[in-house]
Amino acid sequence: MVNLRLNDLAHGRLDADKLDPRDIIIRPGFNFRDTSSETAQKHIDWLADSIRDIGVQEPIRVEFTGGKAYLINGECRLLALRKLWDEGLEIYVPTMQSKGDEAEILAKSMIANGALPPTKMEFGSAAARLL
Repeated sequence: MVNLRLNDLAHGRLDADKLDPRDIIIRPGFNFRDTSSETAQKHIDWLADSIRDIGVQEPIRVEFTGGKAYLINGECRLLALRKLWDEGLEIYVPTMQSKGDEAEILAKSMIANGALPPTKMEFGSAAARLL
């Protein structure tokens, strides 16, 4: 049996900028998910525990406009990271820049929510925005 390493199988590396999660701006009403719901809050708590144990596994997507970072995708991860900062655990968030118009960005966000799929109401709200 050959001992393989991840680098032996990889087809490249992901290099993401790391930002202070408090510096990423959440636009009111941009995300179609209701992060105040009990289900979302439990998910955010679970993410905070996971990040505390193994770090951030998926970069947050942002748009840079006017020298500021605006959240595009990953609000639950961002809220979990902010929660950890409030507890005194300073973990910087890996970020990647998203490009495209608002409809493209929203469509990508609708299909990218794997860990906590949107409710039917949230998905319907997003679909109505696309129209």
